[in-house]
Amino acid sequence: MRTKSTLLLSVILVLLLTTNCTQTSEVSTPEATISPTEFAPDSMMDTVEPTLIAATNTTEPTQTSLPPTATTTETPLPKPTSMGGGLGWFGFVSNRDQNTDIYLIKVDGSNLKRLTDHPETDNHLTFSPNGEKIAFASTRDGNTEIYVMNADGSEKINISNNPTGDWPYAWTPDGKKIVFVSDRDVNYEVYIMNADGTEQLRLTNSPAADSCATGMSPDGERIAWTVNISGKNVISVMNIDGTEPIQITDNSANNYCPFWSPDGKKIIFTTNQDGNDEIYIMNPDGTEKINLTNSPSNDSDATWSPDGSYIVFSSDRDGNGEIYIMNADGSNQVRITNNTDNDYWPHWQPGMP
Repeated sequence: MRTKSTLLLSVILVLLLTTNCTQTSEVSTPEATISPTEFAPDSMMDTVEPTLIAATNTTEPTQTSLPPTATTTETPLPKPTSMGGGLGWFGFVSNRDQNTDIYLIKVDGSNLKRLTDHPETDNHLTFSPNGEKIAFASTRDGNTEIYVMNADGSEKINISNNPTGDWPYAWTPDGKKIVFVSDRDVNYEVYIMNADGTEQLRLTNSPAADSCATGMSPDGERIAWTVNISGKNVISVMNIDGTEPIQITDNSANNYCPFWSPDGKKIIFTTNQDGNDEIYIMNPDGTEKINLTNSPSNDSDATWSPDGSYIVFSSDRDGNGEIYIMNADGSNQVRITNNTDNDYWPHWQPGMP
């Protein structure tokens, strides 16, 4: 009897313990439903926050990475080319102020500037290839000397320093030398010297008078000039060192002051073969001569524009010497100067605008 009672008591005790364990398990389960954020460790919180900040930062540089629009205006526009090329000016000689001086004027006839102002004579101007210098003849030292000045008329320097007469006619294309004529050896001959006046070298040596050595070829290898033979002026061509002179016009008329075209294919010159002075054009070998001016008056002193499109010259067709411009084929002859005195010996100013 005691044994049965003891066994029954044990069964009841086991049931009570089992019931208590089940209740304890059911109470602890709701703790897992608490927000994990409240119990997240510090290391986990640190990991989340930088991720959000990094995402914000990456969007800001994207908004400022576009190229600035101001860079599109930094490239300068090209400067317009002046009529005829060069700087849009030409120099000439005039006695309009009761003295023979050198002037500068725009190709449209505006903005007249006086470059020399001396009681003696200044003439025979020729521009350096870059247009920055002018060589000219002057009697301000008692005899005719060669001077060089800036294109604005400043800093005039005597570079020939010779007791006889010297006249400049052309620069070599590199601007390092000047071709001139001198009577220092009794006869008029063609010479060449450095642009500073040093190393003056005689190129011609003949009993005939040489003059107007205006024709420097654009490659710098040949010179065209005027030679007086039996009382008539003819045009000849020689190498830059004076060798191999060749006569390219006959002496049936006076032909003088040749001027080579910028492309080297033509030579313009003055001739009186029609009775009056006219401007002609020909090949460098003297063939295919064509009258460009066809005027009953006297036309002379012809020179090319830097690009070879125009020819500037002097003419007395309106009663006195004035400066005119025409197309390279002789068409569209237009007067540029308008003065009661004589304007002559025009030279177009080369150089880049």
